[in-house]
Amino acid sequence: MIKINNLGMNKATNRELFAVHLKNAGELDEKLDLTSRYFVCFLCWDDSTNDTRDAISDFAGILLISGGVYFCVWGKGCSRVHDIIDLASYEQGQENESVIMTSWHEDESLDDALWFFLNSAFPDDRYFDECRAGVAITIGSTSECVARVDFALKFSEEFSTQVLHKKDI
Repeated sequence: MIKINNLGMNKATNRELFAVHLKNAGELDEKLDLTSRYFVCFLCWDDSTNDTRDAISDFAGILLISGGVYFCVWGKGCSRVHDIIDLASYEQGQENESVIMTSWHEDESLDDALWFFLNSAFPDDRYFDECRAGVAITIGSTSECVARVDFALKFSEEFSTQVLHKKDI
């Protein structure tokens, strides 16, 4: 069983924030049990280029049945992961009147991608009212990356201020 760390609340979006740290995608082998029916997901995948399409699709499938409705993907090869999540959503028969949102942030810093996840990732209207969680998942990430993700979630207001202040300079 994987460990899901509750790191606090994002007041800007009224979402509970959770972190899951994995060595590889195969470690996620069961549905996530969260406090919200739907969630926004940040995938910090250090390097997905060596993972097969099927492995990424299986991983995405678990997140989709767990209630993932918006996926922000960051890291080497993240545009490919983004596309596979889109396809997995389609293959699972996603309802026509709603959309599973995805974004990839390959050319952005980790901080910028995390800021987007915390402040700009809003699901399709169908899911909006019941989307009260944000989950950041690191896969094969360095200890520095894991620490930054945890800081961003635990101190989301301070983190967002830091990122915006860097932009003003």
